Amino acid sequence: MRLSTKTFWVLLTCFSYCFSSQVKGQKVIPIDTSNVQILRIDPSNATGGNASEIFKSIKYIPLQTTKESLFGKIGQLEITDQYFIILDQSTNSILFFNKDGTYHHKIKGGNPDFGAQSFDKLNLIRETNELVFLENNKGLTYVFLDFTGKKTREIKYDFNTKLQFMDYKFLSKDELISSNPYDPEIIDGKQTKFLLEYVKSFHDVYASAFPFKPSLYKNRYDSYMFNNFTYTGTDTAFFYVKPNEYNIFKVSKNCIAHTYKLVLPLQYALPESLIADSTISSEIKQETIRNKGYVSRIGEFYQLGDNLAFHLYSYRNQGLEDDLIYNLKTGNLIAYNHLLTDESTYFLPITENKLDKSGFLNAKSNHAYLQFSSLEMFNSHKENKDKNIKYSPALERYFVTESYYSNPVLLQVSFK
Repeated sequence: MRLSTKTFWVLLTCFSYCFSSQVKGQKVIPIDTSNVQILRIDPSNATGGNASEIFKSIKYIPLQTTKESLFGKIGQLEITDQYFIILDQSTNSILFFNKDGTYHHKIKGGNPDFGAQSFDKLNLIRETNELVFLENNKGLTYVFLDFTGKKTREIKYDFNTKLQFMDYKFLSKDELISSNPYDPEIIDGKQTKFLLEYVKSFHDVYASAFPFKPSLYKNRYDSYMFNNFTYTGTDTAFFYVKPNEYNIFKVSKNCIAHTYKLVLPLQYALPESLIADSTISSEIKQETIRNKGYVSRIGEFYQLGDNLAFHLYSYRNQGLEDDLIYNLKTGNLIAYNHLLTDESTYFLPITENKLDKSGFLNAKSNHAYLQFSSLEMFNSHKENKDKNIKYSPALERYFVTESYYSNPVLLQVSFK
């Protein structure tokens, strides 16, 4: 039986507690709070608009469909100067497309049920053009591949450390930053733990940040999720959002700066008195948060020029705009899902039809990316057949040569 990476980490977390050892003498990085911008965000006052009023640029990039390149859905998107790198879990493949959407090559994972390596999640090292994934069918091993799929090195997970690596990003070839959930368990008298740890070679912690006392976190509600690090506008720093808070930090190799603090109206804001009350079980807290519709966390937080894009996570089925764009210059708040397609977007889809909203796939160089299935694209094309639309050359070719069953199309946008 093959276990998913997330299942492995649940087991690993329990197992590693039994072998944890306290890291001594490591540096605790102070938080720079000298330039915090306080942003008052009221989702109920977010406005919509036409695409041409909001987008500075827009480009649809069809991903070339061949027998070799056909895949289902973009599970993860990484963007380099040369490639769109796509993880497709349905075919267990890593596909490389040139920036114009033409297919270049892919790394085949094979069938995990027969012992093949499984690509559940990738990490990119830009400095060396390497991809890293956790191989769990032959023991826990971090495998490094170059862009051709050749193994360059591997590091066995050391169970003698306390490290979990549930979510991490590389700061250099051998250095990474890892985020942890709030953990209330005290092991071997360890009175202080950290939400962030700086690690060399998946083994040695040389710095930490955001210390907390486990003894104070009994029954504390923790909205920890994966993908806590997002794009800041450069390749040398990441945004990080702590669980259950609306504070955004810019994290780099030598500095952590408190950059933004989002203030939400009371009906949306998660009460600290609730999540910190140790007399209330975490199950009751979660039920209360669900029933009240509080925003439990902020995710997919990107800075795109003068705009901040982010997603609000809550259990509200209605009444809350959750994908938002905030303009730092004007203070305007845009509800992305209320944007209307128009001539500038060829009357094609600009918002995804899906139940689980997850914000943008990724962002780079002031551009954000979404995906649309060819089914959505061709249905829209059919509905617009009487509009005499002049499509871009790439879309003209796409609608002539492809079909409802072709690869997804990337939408690349920037905001005014």
